[in-house]
Amino acid sequence: MNRESCDIWLIRTANFLATRFSVLIGSKNNDNSMHKAILLLRKIPKGKVVTYKEMARVCHTSPRAIGRIMAKNADPIGYPCYKVVSVKGELCGYSARGGLKAKRKLLEKEGIIFVNSKVPSKYFWRFEK
Repeated sequence: MNRESCDIWLIRTANFLATRFSVLIGSKNNDNSMHKAILLLRKIPKGKVVTYKEMARVCHTSPRAIGRIMAKNADPIGYPCYKVVSVKGELCGYSARGGLKAKRKLLEKEGIIFVNSKVPSKYFWRFEK
């Protein structure tokens, strides 16, 4: 691929992501919970996870709504939705390429050690109130 083709590919990819992600961030029809949830993902420290319940508490919505918001995330690395787990530390709901296996690998890459296929509570992060 030459330089020009590479530039075109990058522009198209950026436009696709911007269009897809505007549903979450830029839309006027957007509710505050969605915007806040996506931005909170970047505040989770390396090697930590949050629960859907914790995200819901901070965003004033339900854990199920957080799951739907995470499913729409077009940039799962830039906005690390893989760091959101169930209240029991179970991996669930990762719609990015590779599914739950990829989610586990990403968490292991950050130093999280699983016990009985669950994330131990010592890795749980809570946002300030």
